[in-house]
Amino acid sequence: MVLGCTIGCSFCYYRMIDATAPFIGTGALKRLATPEEFAQVVADSKLISERSLVIMGARGDASMYPDEVPKVLEAARKLGAERELINAAAKMVEAVKVELELEKTGRPPTLADWLKAAEREAAFREFAYSLVGLNREAGYVEGLAAQIKDDLWGAAKGGREDTETRLNRPLIQRTCTRPEDALKALKTARSRQEAVEILTTHCP
Repeated sequence: MVLGCTIGCSFCYYRMIDATAPFIGTGALKRLATPEEFAQVVADSKLISERSLVIMGARGDASMYPDEVPKVLEAARKLGAERELINAAAKMVEAVKVELELEKTGRPPTLADWLKAAEREAAFREFAYSLVGLNREAGYVEGLAAQIKDDLWGAAKGGREDTETRLNRPLIQRTCTRPEDALKALKTARSRQEAVEILTTHCP
């Protein structure tokens, strides 16, 4: 695991975090751990049970890894999941389009916007759950819960500038009057429909 890159995209998420900003686009890479060391940390973690599904990845644009995209598609093809992976990616692209439209127009975001944007988290979890034989709808519910947590606790983490609000992102606290209650209620949801009904109830 290495922190940093040699490209330095202007929109990079890591430019917004004090601990990582000095390494973005400079080539001044910082070694964090070998894959084996990282795997051992995860295995030893008290926060992860034997039944946990751990998704390991990093934020990054696929255009930065052109050689890896065909490999991922080939791996999915061998698993019989190529179409599902492409569908998940398409949903995530549509989710980002909603954010870009809100940033461009400046119109107030709605709960419908938030649900669409939350597909970034939910769509991949649906795919990952189905890949290991788990209920994909449970993955969708978990994705919504993860997005709520990120919205509530991540806007100004590390003391960084709250760019989410400045860019008119559809944060749950901007589209829902009782986001904490909605998060608690989501624990009872077992399907996409139940999750949407819960959010509609708690976010008039």
